[in-house]
Amino acid sequence: MKRLIPMILMLVLNIQSNAQITGVFDGIPYDSVTFTFNKNDSLTRSQAYIDTTGSGIWQIGTTAKSFFAAGGNLHSIMTDTAAVYDTSIDNSFKVILKAFNFNSILSFKHKYQTRGGHDGGIVEYSIDSGATWENVLGDCHTMGTFKQGIFTENFYKKTDTLLTGEPAFTGTNSGWVYSRVQLFYLLPIKSTGGGPQCVTTGDIHFRFRFLSDNQVDTLDGWIIDEIKVEHDMYGGGISNIANNILVHVYPNPTNNILNIEMPEVYFNKASLINTIGQTVNMVNINSRRQNINISQLPVGIYQLVLQGEYGTKTMLINKE
Repeated sequence: MKRLIPMILMLVLNIQSNAQITGVFDGIPYDSVTFTFNKNDSLTRSQAYIDTTGSGIWQIGTTAKSFFAAGGNLHSIMTDTAAVYDTSIDNSFKVILKAFNFNSILSFKHKYQTRGGHDGGIVEYSIDSGATWENVLGDCHTMGTFKQGIFTENFYKKTDTLLTGEPAFTGTNSGWVYSRVQLFYLLPIKSTGGGPQCVTTGDIHFRFRFLSDNQVDTLDGWIIDEIKVEHDMYGGGISNIANNILVHVYPNPTNNILNIEMPEVYFNKASLINTIGQTVNMVNINSRRQNINISQLPVGIYQLVLQGEYGTKTMLINKE
């Protein structure tokens, strides 16, 4: 048992010290709406609406197409209810979020059957009423580094590309999948880098865009259901956000110098607390790299507490 405890501690230390942002931040929902595409379901709500103007092959209904109908023939929006998708398609429909959209989550249930690497579906957004569009995996996507912008969950990766190089849902998935994209904007969060403006408190337009090349296929395409728009509050949840900020602490265990590295100065104070709750060392952090000399501390387990405007992050340190 005594040999097992250090192994468990090391596993926890490795997970915590290399933690980074994954997926969407769930806060406390204060308003939400779901579009089910049933016959009596309105496409216009006070929070958001769906615009199918000029949507081409996109149709709402049920289908006899085998891939779409498998697992339940739902009343959904899809790339044609009867015919397989054609060549050289570039059609989309839009979901417009009204002007209180910051800290909003757009989720949807979907499945797709396309020619991998050639045809597929892209989710894009616009903050200028559709004048320009950007893939949600564009410059505003966080890529594991904490900043305000766009977060995704159960989405395509940057390596899932069409012939154009554009990331997309492409190929065939194994059934209904729930995917989410979030516009994250919180007062303590500061934007990093020069890049484009990613989030606005004005209207946000999303569009579901389907593209195909000039090669003939006999595949069903993309079907989408249960589009949900959710507005979340975070308030005291900032500490949970802080725990998702990437911080590299090494070496761990150590008997001398403890190094702390982060992409930016997210925290301005580091404290070491022993097992009886005493603060045994405290330093101010003013750069992305900070060293702490713990050579004079007794051997044992300590709690490293990082504090700053983003909240508090804690992890275990093993002094040898």
